[in-house]
Formats: sequence, structure tokens, C-alpha cells
Amino acid sequence: MGVTGLPGSPICLLHSFSCDASRTAAFTGPPFLFAARRTTFNSQTRAPMRTTSPFEDRLLALIEPAANDLGYAIVRIRLMAAKRKTLQIMAERLSDGGMGASDCEKLSRSIAPVLDAEDPIDGEYSLEVSSPGIDRPLTRLDDFTRWTGWEAKIELDRLADGRKRFTGVLAGVEDGAVGIDLATETDTIFIPFDWIETAKLVLTDALIRESLRNRGAGQDEIDAVEAALTDSPAPTGQPVTLTQPQGD
Repeated sequence: MGVTGLPGSPICLLHSFSCDASRTAAFTGPPFLFAARRTTFNSQTRAPMRTTSPFEDRLLALIEPAANDLGYAIVRIRLMAAKRKTLQIMAERLSDGGMGASDCEKLSRSIAPVLDAEDPIDGEYSLEVSSPGIDRPLTRLDDFTRWTGWEAKIELDRLADGRKRFTGVLAGVEDGAVGIDLATETDTIFIPFDWIETAKLVLTDALIRESLRNRGAGQDEIDAVEAALTDSPAPTGQPVTLTQPQGD
């Protein structure tokens, strides 16, 4: 079973299952806040970062204990409904944030029996376990602290000052709000975490180099990637996929 692609790209492992369940509608979250015009706000819901519906919340609650017991954190889950349903689980090691092909297989083997026993999803579906990848999604408040100083794209669940999308350098977390430095603003602005619908790192040459260093790449590999980055545009970071057929 071979793996090709950019070092640090998302690694996926696919399995197939047949189970039962129902799906419910997505929901949205509360208000936006600039630090320069700081006010208080109340939140009864959360932004759909790791999940997008109450049903996905249920799936997360079902599989997360098994993942944590093995030393993995669930970054996000998505139940995709196409011709064949796919439950996408993105995860990383709690110890260092890494996730290799063997980790994906280990986690998949642990989650599969839980899903099979609880039978939460109606009909046949595939289970896909993957790493976050280089230009990873940011789904937890700690992610924004961990990646302070790196460029990110943030999209809100409603308009704020006439816009929903912000791109800038992450500037830490303060009082449950995410700081971001924008090229068009003198001061750091702070966005309530509960108001963020999606967020991800921007794929840059510097981020690719950092990913290589974090996973302990050898100097020859780093030099080869450096040469590739010098000679060509940054890659797209598309997932590398490992597929293992499994009976229903």
C-alpha cells in the first residue's frame, strides 16, 4: 500500500460500513466582536467548527472517548451525503499534533467497532480517517493559540462590518476571542470564537518548511523541498489517500 505526495499532506484511510441513524439540520452561532469596540455578549450555541449539526455532535460524543484513550484528538468530523455516505474523521496525536498513515489505521480500527456496535448511521457508508494536513483547519480555541504568528483565513457565520471573511496573522486568544492582525487595520481585532464558522491556515512556503521541521524530516528531504519551492509555486496540499476495502 503506497503513499505519495507532499510530506505533511493529509493522509486518509477509508473503510466501508453499513449502519442505521437519522440526520438533523445544521445550526449557527452568536455575535461578532472587535477588541477596539469591546462589549459583552451571551452565547447559548457554538460555532460549527468540529461538527455542523446535532447529529454530528452525537457522532463526536460517540467516538471521541475511544480516540482520546488511544492518544488522539478529534480535529473535526463531517458526514458527507453523496451517492455513498462518508463519515470523515480528521484527527491528530495528543502528544505532538502529528498523524501518519499508521496512526490513521490504528484510530480507524478502534473507532470501527464502536460505530458497528452503536449503529448510528442509516445505510451503507465509508469511514475516512485523515490527518489535518499542512493548511489545516483550526477548530478549537487552543488551535488559535498554538498557531499564533501564522497566516490564517477565518469565515464568520454572518456579516460583520459588511464582511464575513478575514485573512491575516493570528495574534493569540484573549477572553475567549481570537486575535488576528489584518493588513488593513492598525490594531489587532478580536473575534469571538463562537462566531467563527470555519478557519484554516494559509498554505505558504514557510508553513511547509515548518511542517517538515515539526515532523523531524531529514536535511536531504528539507533541501529537496526547498529546491522545489524555489522552482515552482506552492503545492495545493491535496490529501493523500489510503484505501482498504471492507465488507458491509
